[in-house]
Amino acid sequence: MRDNKKLLANNQDLVVNNLANMQTLQVSSQASEYAQLLNQSLQIALDVQAELRKLAKV
Repeated sequence: MRDNKKLLANNQDLVVNNLANMQTLQVSSQASEYAQLLNQSLQIALDVQAELRKLAKV
């Protein structure tokens, strides 16, 4: 009986640990996706700015 309680406690700790790790990975993935979108937006803005400068010279 004592062994089972120990096993249950250890497994519960593992579940809590794994859940925390999965949440961390999810947040990291979302941050990476946001950073990628931000970089793409910046690149589009720079391309538009370059095109506007070309048009202004004409």
